[in-house]
Amino acid sequence: MASAKSPVTCHVLDSTLGKPAANVNVRLEVIDGSSFMTLASGQTDSDGRCVNLLPPQPRLKAGIYRMIFNTGEYFEKDKRDTFYPIVEVSHSILPNQTNTITFLCFLALGRILLTVVVKVPVPLVMIHSMALFVIIALRD
Repeated sequence: MASAKSPVTCHVLDSTLGKPAANVNVRLEVIDGSSFMTLASGQTDSDGRCVNLLPPQPRLKAGIYRMIFNTGEYFEKDKRDTFYPIVEVSHSILPNQTNTITFLCFLALGRILLTVVVKVPVPLVMIHSMALFVIIALRD
C-alpha cells in the first residue's frame, strides 16, 4: 500500500552533478490578501524529494500558491556560484481540482544547472492541454 503524500510535492535535481539535490530548503506559501503567508516549509531528502510538506488531507483551498526553493544555500554548500539564489514557482488552484501536473524549471548559468519539479492539483481536463517549460539561460 502506497503511503499518502502531501497534496503539493517537489523533486529537485542537480543536472550538473547528475544526481538529486538533497537538503534544498523549500517553502510553500499562499496569497492572503495582498501578501503571501507561509503554509509549510521543509527540505528535500536524499532523493531530492519533499513529499511531506503538508498532511495528505484536507485538500488545498482555491487560491494562488508559490513554492520557493533556496537554491543559493544549496550551491553555496559546495562553494558554487549561482545567478538564481531563490527560485519561485507560482501556480493557481481552482475549486474541485484533484489531479496533478508537473511544473519544470530549468536554470542555466555557465555549467550550473538545477531542475525543479513541482506537482500541484489541477483539473483532469487541463492535464491534456497544459504544459509549462520555463528555460532560463544566460550567455557570456
